[in-house]
Amino acid sequence: MKNPIILIALVLIMSLLACQSSKHVEPNVESLAKSDQYIEVDMKYFNDIDYATGIKKIPDEAMRDIKAVIYRIYSNIDMVDNQYVLRISSGKDINVSDTLFNIYNKYLQKANDYFTTPIAAINVEGEIGKMKKEQEEEYPVASPIGQEYLNSLLR
Repeated sequence: MKNPIILIALVLIMSLLACQSSKHVEPNVESLAKSDQYIEVDMKYFNDIDYATGIKKIPDEAMRDIKAVIYRIYSNIDMVDNQYVLRISSGKDINVSDTLFNIYNKYLQKANDYFTTPIAAINVEGEIGKMKKEQEEEYPVASPIGQEYLNSLLR
């Protein structure tokens, strides 16, 4: 289950980086994301790797579905005390598979754990370790999810 979480996080980051240079909203992604159509992505796409390049191959249609799921989930997140809080409790609430919902929910829980860990206790690999007593407790800050960010997911 760790691989899908990493892939989804990478897909999100890649889509944000690729979309920042473009203001164009992909109509197929937007219409799917804002519809009530049920979305399920075949989990095989999270495991298919091109061993020559090390890059996962995801067909355009599956990528569109993943972006739409990300949009639906992130549209239902509030920031409370530097924590991401979902306003929904299952994939049924937003018409996505529970498998996908659970993957993102676990990813958000890991992110929330990160935001409650003092920066000095996080090592280079992002793992949580011990902090020396004399170090001041400074915590990472979660980025709010605004409309501009949500729109970037549709590109």
